[in-house]
Amino acid sequence: GVGVRLGCMALRWGLERGCENVRFLAIDDEPRQHKRLVRYWRWLGLEERNYVGDGLGDIRERMVWGGRGRIMEANIEDLLEKWKGTW
Repeated sequence: GVGVRLGCMALRWGLERGCENVRFLAIDDEPRQHKRLVRYWRWLGLEERNYVGDGLGDIRERMVWGGRGRIMEANIEDLLEKWKGTW
């Protein structure tokens, strides 16, 4: 759909500017929605990384991401290869 196509365009733009990996935060505002986001991004090809929580050890990550949740990461070239038929 349009969302995947726009995402691929943004990934291509980042790749052309030297980015190798992409990271997203599956925000954890509500447990059911968080679970759906993680499942969807895994389906798209991202892998789960660390969880940004509410503790003191997560303050730096909370400043960057603006909330708590699971960081998801993938190699841009791998994602573009997987989704090349959509863009």
